[in-house]
Amino acid sequence: QHLSVTLPFEALGWTGVLIEPVRRDFEACRDARPASHVVHAALGPAGSTGTVTFNEVVGEDHSGVMSYLETNAHHEQDLKAKSAKVNAVEVPYTTMTQVLAGAPDPEQPYDFAVIDVEGGEVGLFQGFDLARFAPAVLVVEDKADPETSPVRPIIESAGYERATAIGINDVYVLRSQPDLLRRARRLGFGSR
Repeated sequence: QHLSVTLPFEALGWTGVLIEPVRRDFEACRDARPASHVVHAALGPAGSTGTVTFNEVVGEDHSGVMSYLETNAHHEQDLKAKSAKVNAVEVPYTTMTQVLAGAPDPEQPYDFAVIDVEGGEVGLFQGFDLARFAPAVLVVEDKADPETSPVRPIIESAGYERATAIGINDVYVLRSQPDLLRRARRLGFGSR
């Protein structure tokens, strides 16, 4: 529940799919979020199956939310700055497409998705069939510069436009939702 972006929406009656690779956080999520479908897994590109070695960051502060499957230079700097300790653990390995296809109502429309995978965005989106599931809004934590982000072209080629940013989170909206896109651009949270 700590630092959850989606908990307030569940409190308002929304349902969703939550994916958590850290076992203790998965168990806490499963217990505290009864309206949502909670899955214990790390997400990767198409073809990801079985288990994978996941890097669980342990310690004080926000280290638990810094755990990762794959990382990048930005995330490595954060880990170094916090002198983070990392434990390698085996976790189930799948794709976003497989998780959503296995949800209780796989054909339900998704209003938004929040992606926070500490540098593993490219792999996740390579395993996410955006044409099939197409959340109207994607909120993606991406510490890379928006102009050189390796994940931005993947998302944009699937019919999304980067509308604004909230801190280090880029907000993408489906181009087929022009009114929503216009409203998102007007939010004025700022840019990075």
